[in-house]
Amino acid sequence: MRRIIMSICLGGSILASMVCVLLLSTTEHLDIGLVCVKPLKDLGDVGQGLILNEQFEVKNSSPTTITIHNMLKDCDCASVKISKNSLLPGEKATVEVVWETRSKRGINSTNVIIVGYDQQREFVQLPLRLRANVIADYSCEPSNLSFDVVEEATQVLTLQPGRLADVKFLKVVSPGKMFKSRIVSDHAIEVRYEPGEHPDLNLSRNLSLKILTNSVAEPTYFVGLATSAGGREAERRSLRVGSDHTVSS
Repeated sequence: MRRIIMSICLGGSILASMVCVLLLSTTEHLDIGLVCVKPLKDLGDVGQGLILNEQFEVKNSSPTTITIHNMLKDCDCASVKISKNSLLPGEKATVEVVWETRSKRGINSTNVIIVGYDQQREFVQLPLRLRANVIADYSCEPSNLSFDVVEEATQVLTLQPGRLADVKFLKVVSPGKMFKSRIVSDHAIEVRYEPGEHPDLNLSRNLSLKILTNSVAEPTYFVGLATSAGGREAERRSLRVGSDHTVSS
């Protein structure tokens, strides 16, 4: 099974590489020569929009030369290179991983697998990982807005600065005619729901409010907008069902 997976890896396509990262990371890892003292590096708290450069020292602990054939990664947000492609017994090399945090939020990681073979043509692989808690430039509260499908209502969305202290709203785009929104301050957006003449048509429609900010790392943010049969609409539906039962009896 392992040889089949590695054969796919050596194919070199992007799709095959991504599949291999998943498959190899779930197979039993054998200490067969290529080792790293610290294969997992936790970078702690980092910001959005950063380019992180980390290095791993790997060593050939086997009695035979290991040739590096490929270096697989699970994300286009990372790049990887190694200082030498052939390691004699006991020889070391440096693996450099460059990771872009972009608009990621919270706990994230990127995985790399060094793939090679020894002089007996036995495949070797060494998984490496970078992990970090990405602190967002900002957050929007609440993250989703919900409205009773038959009731006109207004809610306020607020912008909470995170890593970016001077973050502010620049523009807001509403979906459809039933939602109207406007920026009332750098940190507040007013969202109004108007059900119209046929509110039932709006029921369970999941839409999004598109927001533009001055954050370079995450300039665009989407807030979910939902309509549900609550309050008066739920009571109206209940009365309708009760009326139908009375007529049928």
